[in-house]
Amino acid sequence: MIGCRVRSPIRLACLALVLLGPLPASAQPTIQEGRVHRPPPLAPQPACELWRGAARGGNDPSVQAELLICPGAGGQVTGQTQWSSLLSGYNVRDTIGSWSNDRRHLVLRDVRVREEHPQPNWRFCTIDHYDLVRMSPRRLEGSYDSAACRDHAALTLDLVGDVASPLPSSYAGPPTPPTARPHPPPRPPAPPSGGGVCSASSATGRSVPIGASAALFVIAGAAGARRRLSRSRRAW
Repeated sequence: MIGCRVRSPIRLACLALVLLGPLPASAQPTIQEGRVHRPPPLAPQPACELWRGAARGGNDPSVQAELLICPGAGGQVTGQTQWSSLLSGYNVRDTIGSWSNDRRHLVLRDVRVREEHPQPNWRFCTIDHYDLVRMSPRRLEGSYDSAACRDHAALTLDLVGDVASPLPSSYAGPPTPPTARPHPPPRPPAPPSGGGVCSASSATGRSVPIGASAALFVIAGAAGARRRLSRSRRAW
């Protein structure tokens, strides 16, 4: 999650007490019977879309995410994100961004962290860039990046309820995955090596093995010998 473990927790805790004083009760994690629980989910709002899902591969593998986006001026969108985890805590952020013209691609960034309740040894950072693609009318997939926390993760969100407004006619569905390049045809088998076989041209102009060429010479020589023998017999 857009958070990271804090080094030297005792030193930082003392510094926080000196500078800020004790934390108010409202800033403490939600605890019930000695266990940390997730906060209540974000509530739907009219004309807005509520998305819920999870992140994978970030600093906190147990994080769950909620995204509430509402149409703003000039094609922009505004909203909130809530991140919750039993490991690092939870927080709520204000976000701003925009859809592409066909509402297939959504880009967002955090404006501020509105509310945060980190667990001990954790801190939260703003997200610099969300990059999400509508894989279906009810699913977003993509990633986020936070430079301050050195946090990058994949993000999958599913729509809760109905689409706030009909998708434009230009929406053509999810991006087409790249097609795999066809494999080249197999090469023909190489001619056998060794064995003393190679090619030679016969009198007919066709390529024949050397063994066959030698046989032709033998047959032609035998035929000439028979003709010479026949003439010599007649001369006797």
